[in-house]
Amino acid sequence: MEVFCGIDWSEQHHDVAVVDPAGRVLAQQRIGDDLAGFIVLTRLLDRLAPTRHQVGIALEIDHGLLVHALPGVRLPGVRDQPEVRGSLP
Repeated sequence: MEVFCGIDWSEQHHDVAVVDPAGRVLAQQRIGDDLAGFIVLTRLLDRLAPTRHQVGIALEIDHGLLVHALPGVRLPGVRDQPEVRGSLP
């Protein structure tokens, strides 16, 4: 994987940090807990990684818009099977 994305979840917004394999911070951004925030996140990740398969994602929660929407854009780290959706490895 080329970059790693950590998402600190909150009720009304989420703080996002993207780092490279050496741990250097490539981007930090606060996004809303809504469609606009999801679009900002996917555009940010598309800009920083050549392909979506080069992005690892870690979320601290197992429910909410991001948990349910991220598997649909094929980002690794977020499982796409309905029985485990929302649970990260």
